[in-house]
Amino acid sequence: MSHVEIINGKEITFYSDKELEFRNKGLQEIKVVLNTIDIDCILIFGILLGAVRDKNFIKWDWDVELAVFPEEIYPKFNKLEVLLLNNGFEVVKKRIESKHFKVNLIKYDNKYTLLGLHKNGDMRSSRWNQVPSKYFDQLGEIEFLGEIYKTPSNVNKYLAFTYGENWRIPKMTYNKKEYLSSNGRIKISFVNKIINRLKEIKRVHLDI
Repeated sequence: MSHVEIINGKEITFYSDKELEFRNKGLQEIKVVLNTIDIDCILIFGILLGAVRDKNFIKWDWDVELAVFPEEIYPKFNKLEVLLLNNGFEVVKKRIESKHFKVNLIKYDNKYTLLGLHKNGDMRSSRWNQVPSKYFDQLGEIEFLGEIYKTPSNVNKYLAFTYGENWRIPKMTYNKKEYLSSNGRIKISFVNKIINRLKEIKRVHLDI
């Protein structure tokens, strides 16, 4: 079972080897589902950082984020959702919009996120993050816990852009400002944060 430790005055949850085994099982199953409809399973953020740096999951990371390209997945999403449900995944949250694609899944008590990276000039961006599109023009590959997954090209430069030049040094924190580089964060004004929050509240009420 997971346990909590106090690191620098903050509670950090560490997941057990058994929990991470189930996390890996779910990841492998998502890959099969995506590949069934010819969608690449692309490791990004913490799952890729762990795969490169630690050759394993980061024990305090709470989810698995996978990149998808909206222009490829939008026409196939209905079929994808059916396949995910048929394979035992719970779709707990989804936003399918012209400039924002994000689907949260749960299986084996683990959270998986399909995050759309929209093409925006020379960048690919989600709602809060961006990365040079050149890293996704051609994909690389990595072996991770017995499976081969797609990655951004030039993984080291991608990780340096996303986490800073010291990405090889583990940072036990949940504060994104502490572990993410400012290069990859999209700065949102206070007014836009309020507007986005109101939209989120409205969306929740419409879903009830």
